[in-house]
Amino acid sequence: MVQTMLYLYTVNRYMNKQTLKYLYDNLKDGDHLLFYHSKWYYLFSKVISAATGEKIDHLAIVYKVSRTCNLVTFDLYEQRATKGGCKHTYCIFIDEYGVYHLNGFSADKLYYSQLIKPLTSEQLEIGYKDAESQIGKEYGFIYLPLMINFIAKFVPNKWLKSPLKSERVCSQFGNINDYKMGLISEDNFEKDEWRSPADMVDLAIETGYRNIYEIEDYMPV
Repeated sequence: MVQTMLYLYTVNRYMNKQTLKYLYDNLKDGDHLLFYHSKWYYLFSKVISAATGEKIDHLAIVYKVSRTCNLVTFDLYEQRATKGGCKHTYCIFIDEYGVYHLNGFSADKLYYSQLIKPLTSEQLEIGYKDAESQIGKEYGFIYLPLMINFIAKFVPNKWLKSPLKSERVCSQFGNINDYKMGLISEDNFEKDEWRSPADMVDLAIETGYRNIYEIEDYMPV
C-alpha cells in the first residue's frame, strides 16, 4: 500500500507536461534541464535514482541561449561523474515538416525546470561566472552520499568542507548556482545544502520560483 502511494505521488508530481515546441519558445539562461537514465551502465545515475526513489537522476544548467531562424542553441553546464565540470552546446531545431527536434541526449526522460522570472543582468553575470568556474573541476564523489537527506543530517558539518568550497555533484552545482544568484534564500539553502536532483524539483515546487515540466515528445538519440 505504501509503495503504491509513493508511486502515485511520484507520477502525479510530474504530470505537468509540455512539448519541445514549448522548450524551443521559452528556454532561457538560468533554466535547468533534468534527466532520467534507465540504461544499466549509468551506474551513478542508478544510485541517485534508487536512493531518492525518483525517476530523475541528473541536473544541468542552461546558459548562452541564442535564437535564430528555426534554431535555438544553448550551452549546458553540468557535473558529470565521468568528466567532472563540463560544458556542451546543443540545439533545438524545426525541420521542413514543422517537427521539433533536440539532438544529443541519450537520457530516457527529459524535464524542464523553468525560471518563473528571467534573470537580471546582475544575476546572469553571477550565475554564468559560477558555471564557467566549474569547468574542469572534479566531480564530488565523496559528497554523493549526502544527496540522501537522512545521511546528510547525521554527518557533522565539521567533517565536511563548506558546500560552497567543496567539489560538486550535479544537483549541488544547481543548488549553489541558484543560491549565489539569490534565487534560493539563505534559510532554504541552510535547510538543505546537499540537495539531490529530486530535492531541487521539490524546492522549486514548494517555493514557486520554477515551473517543472516533463517534455512529453522528447526522444533519446
